[in-house]
Amino acid sequence: MNATLPASVDAFRKHFPKFKDFLVSRGSEVLAPSNAFEVARFTTPQGIGVVYRNGKGQVSSWQGGADEAFAAFRAGASWSVGARKAKGKGKVRHQINALLSRDGDGCFFCGRPLGDDITVEHLVPAVHGGPNHISNLVLAHAACNQSVGHLSVAEKVRARDRMTKDAASQEGISA
Repeated sequence: MNATLPASVDAFRKHFPKFKDFLVSRGSEVLAPSNAFEVARFTTPQGIGVVYRNGKGQVSSWQGGADEAFAAFRAGASWSVGARKAKGKGKVRHQINALLSRDGDGCFFCGRPLGDDITVEHLVPAVHGGPNHISNLVLAHAACNQSVGHLSVAEKVRARDRMTKDAASQEGISA
């Protein structure tokens, strides 16, 4: 696995903008480094991942699952922070029930009925300051939620319009 990890800080920084997008789109929060030897700090399923450097411009260590996140990014593999939030499932179920009552059982993005792959989507992502309040939440299929990632609200609404129209045309319904 280490063959996919950059050895130099410059090599890591070359990939960092896309790596940051990868992290945020999978539920990670990119945090400010806490000292001069941290190249990157972000949330992982294990807690906090950190990429450290030494004084010679080399990456010296990958802690807290940072190596797994970067390897998944480079390989195009599955990776998500969602696994670390095991507590609070009752609250999520309560949110889902409230959203089903408010919005019905259709995916916010494509409009098709929700199944076992139901997710709660923040219209304004929490990592960008969006509140974890029902007014900012909608229900979506996992695939639809993944496809919009961490877009702005306007971009999510445009994606919704496009996805709803596509779903309707596939079903032979005029949107």
